[in-house]
Amino acid sequence: MDAIRRARLHGDAAASAPLRLVQEEKERTGILILEPAYPGPWKGDAPSGKLTPIGFAVGVIKVDELVESAVAQSCVS
Repeated sequence: MDAIRRARLHGDAAASAPLRLVQEEKERTGILILEPAYPGPWKGDAPSGKLTPIGFAVGVIKVDELVESAVAQSCVS
C-alpha cells in the first residue's frame, strides 16, 4: 500500500487511495489515514525515514458520510 510507504518515509500521516470498505453491510468507499507510531517519547518531529515504526494508528474516512455532512453543513449556512 502506497500510504504505508509514504507514512514510513516521511514519518507523518498519509492517506490511502479510495478503497472499498468490506466490513460495511452496504458497498461503501473510504480512505484510510495512517500515522506511524514509533517507540519511545519524541519531542518535536518524528524521525522520518530513520526508524521503523512499531505500528500505525489508522483512521477510516467513510466518503459518503463525509460528503453528506459537508452538504448538510453548507445547507445550514
